Amino acid sequence: MTTVVVTCTAPAGGLIQAQIDGKPVSGEVKLDKGNHPLTWHVFGAPGTRYSIEISEPENLKFKHEATLDNEQKDAGLHWIVI
Repeated sequence: MTTVVVTCTAPAGGLIQAQIDGKPVSGEVKLDKGNHPLTWHVFGAPGTRYSIEISEPENLKFKHEATLDNEQKDAGLHWIVI
């Protein structure tokens, strides 16, 4: 198993929900070998900045940062391959 560290940030008034393999995640999660979808949904006022990051392990590092537009929502997908 590999321990993956996921951090999600959004300012007050913003909401970010992240999942790996369809299960809510924030902080450390242990994953078996294979392909794992990291998905996120973000809601907030226009101009809300957010980020989602995998900080560990080194070989899986990933960071996505964005600013919400007038739609006031965003979503994304990143594959974690172990």
